[in-house]
Amino acid sequence: MHYRPHMYTLAKRFLGAGMLLPLLFASCSEEDKEGGQLTAPTVLLIPNSIGIDGFGIRWSEVTGASAYEIHLDGTTLSTQSSTAYTFTGLNEATTYTASVRALSDTAVASEWNEIRVRTYSNEDIIRLGAPELTVETASLTPTSFTVTWSAVSHADRYTWTLDDGQPQSTAECRITCTGLTPASSHTLRVRAEAGASNYTASEWSEIRVRTASEDSSEIEVPEGYRLVWSDEFDGTTLDGTIWNIEVDGSGGGNNELQYYCEKGVSVGPEPESGANCLILTATRENYQNRQFTSGRINSKGKYSFTYGRLDARIRMPQTANGLWPAFWLMGNDFDQVGWPACGETDIVEMGHATGISRGTQDRFFNGACHWGTAWNNKGDYALDTTAPYSMQDGFHLYTCIWTEDEIAMYYDLDLDPNRKPYYRISITRTAGYESDPLHVGNYFHKPNFILFNLAVGGNFPGLYEAAQITALNDGPASMYVDYVRLYAEEQ
Repeated sequence: MHYRPHMYTLAKRFLGAGMLLPLLFASCSEEDKEGGQLTAPTVLLIPNSIGIDGFGIRWSEVTGASAYEIHLDGTTLSTQSSTAYTFTGLNEATTYTASVRALSDTAVASEWNEIRVRTYSNEDIIRLGAPELTVETASLTPTSFTVTWSAVSHADRYTWTLDDGQPQSTAECRITCTGLTPASSHTLRVRAEAGASNYTASEWSEIRVRTASEDSSEIEVPEGYRLVWSDEFDGTTLDGTIWNIEVDGSGGGNNELQYYCEKGVSVGPEPESGANCLILTATRENYQNRQFTSGRINSKGKYSFTYGRLDARIRMPQTANGLWPAFWLMGNDFDQVGWPACGETDIVEMGHATGISRGTQDRFFNGACHWGTAWNNKGDYALDTTAPYSMQDGFHLYTCIWTEDEIAMYYDLDLDPNRKPYYRISITRTAGYESDPLHVGNYFHKPNFILFNLAVGGNFPGLYEAAQITALNDGPASMYVDYVRLYAEEQ
C-alpha cells in the first residue's frame, strides 16, 4: 500500500499555511472561470405535452454548456446533458414554474430561464369519439377483407389490432387484412387517437369479420354475383360460431305470447323434401309462465355485413291463425344504442291481421324498415303484398338487395329473375342528413346481423289470448330454413 498525502498536507508542505486558503477558494469561484458566462437557454413547451399530471419542455442548446439544471418551482429535479425534460406525477389543474440554466466546467452558469405551465383538469380532457367500423361485402374475399370508417373529429391516427395481435397504427380510415384463411372469423379492433394532449383516446370499436367462402360448384350463384358467405344448415346442430339461440319470455316488445328457448331450435331434415334445415318450432305448452314455446336465433356479435344480396330459402308454417314467422336484420350496434337507433330491416313477415281478416294470410306478407332515436321518435316504412300463389305450400326464396342507395326485397327470384321488388326504400345520404335525427341515411349504412324467428300472437297478428291461436290446435308447427346466403356484386 502506498501512502497518498492529503491535499491539505501537500499544500502546507510546499506553499506554507498562509497560502492554503486562497488556493482552495480560487478553485471554487464561478466568477474566475475563464470562459465567461454562458447564454441562458430558450425554454419552450413541447407541443401537445400537457396532461392532467404532467407536461414536457425543451430548450435551445447552449454553446459551451456541458449540462443543464432543471428546476420545478425552485426545486432541482435533474442535471442532464439532453435538451428536453418531462415532468410527471403532478397535480391536475395546477400552475407550475419550470426553469432551466446551462452549466459548464469552464464557464459561469447561465441565468435561469423559465416557463409557466398549467396542467389540465379532468374536465379539460375530451375523449375522442369511437370510430364506426364497417366492412363492405364487396371487399370480402377468401383470404382478405377491408374495414373502413369515417374520420373521427380531432383524431390524427388510429391504432388497430387483428385477433389480439400486436397493435399497429395508421393515419388512414381503412385497413385491409390479407393472408387469411377462407371462411374464417376474425376480430378487428380500432380506436382513435390524437396528438393534442387535451384529447384522450377513444373507446375501442370492434367488428367481427368472416372471410368469404371458397367458390363451391354445388351452390348455384345468381348471375352477376359471387358467393361471400352461407350457412347451409347441413349438420345436426346449429353452428354456435355464427348463431346465438335466444332465451327470452319478455314478449319482444310486441306482446308476443311465446317463450323463446333452446327446445324451439333444431337442425334436421324437412319431412317432405328431406332438405336439411334450421327448424324453429312453436308448441302449445306451459313453460316459464307462458303458454307457448318457440325458437329465435340471431348472429349478433358473430356475423354481420354491410351491403350485398342476402337470400334465404324458407318453408313457412301455416300461420292461420296466430303464427308470425320472420326473416330480418338489425344493426350490430344494438347493444350500444338500442332500438330503434340500431335500425331494423324486416325482409319478410307473415301472419298479419290484415291477411287474417282477408282470408289471404298464406299469400299476404310484408317488408319494413324502422329507425329513429327512441320508440316514440322513430320512422317506419312498411309495404305489404299479396302473392298470386300460396307462400306456405313449400319452400320459397326471399331476397334482400342492400346497396348504398336503397334496400329492396323480392320473392322467388329463382323462378322469375325479373320480378319487381315488393318493398323498396331509398337510404341515400342526402346533403345535411347528419343533422336530421330521423334521416334514414343515419341508420342503414353499418353492419347488420341476421335473425330468424317464429313468434306466437302479439301485435302483428292482433291476437293476444292463447285461445285465439288456432294454428297450433293440431300440434306444433315449424318454420324451415334451407339456407341463408350472402352474395357480393361482381366488380
